[in-house]
Amino acid sequence: TIQNIRTVFQLTKETHFYDQYSQIIDTIHRSSIKRAHILGILFSLANAAIYFAIAAFLSYGTILFENGTVSFENGFIFPDYGKAIEAAENIFELLNRKPTIDNESKDGLEIVCQ
Repeated sequence: TIQNIRTVFQLTKETHFYDQYSQIIDTIHRSSIKRAHILGILFSLANAAIYFAIAAFLSYGTILFENGTVSFENGFIFPDYGKAIEAAENIFELLNRKPTIDNESKDGLEIVCQ
């Protein structure tokens, strides 16, 4: 690379290679700016969708409460209901699990107390 730099310097082509390098860097910079704008918009829309969904659920719940379809007490049951289902799944998973060691096997050494 040192020899190439010396060759460029001897041929007085510094400005030519500088301009070429600048064009490449400018192209990359412009495409990076476009990509950053697109990713910024997509990221903000993805985060906003969560809050829009929360707002929609709250307004739908309010409508259900006003119509009398759902009572106030039932509104508080939903989070606990989801946790109860998850807890039941965890318990059944634990009960259905097969141990890697056979606890009822008589093979192996026995401890003898003297």
